[in-house]
Amino acid sequence: GGRPTLGHYGAAKACVVALTRTAARELGPHGVTVNAVSPGYVDTERLGSTLPRERLDALAKQIPVGRIGTPAEIAAAVVFLTSDGAAFVNGAVLDIHGGRMESV
Repeated sequence: GGRPTLGHYGAAKACVVALTRTAARELGPHGVTVNAVSPGYVDTERLGSTLPRERLDALAKQIPVGRIGTPAEIAAAVVFLTSDGAAFVNGAVLDIHGGRMESV
């Protein structure tokens, strides 16, 4: 749901979802699929430099799988969406968050 002081962030994410779905409908008849990847916390250098270890550990405890995601896990989802195996996936938003669900 919406978080205080982050209205701009939520609005931007909602716009990405709407644009993805609209483009999927417009481009699907031309053989082009359009999807979005919506990652949760990912263990990157920037995340590590932004948040102290204690905060990262606390965040990991909020994630049902018990850890923060990896860049390789996000990349694997993108590889899938660009593969022939995802030829019928169109207009989807793939949430990759280890079960830590927040609304758009």
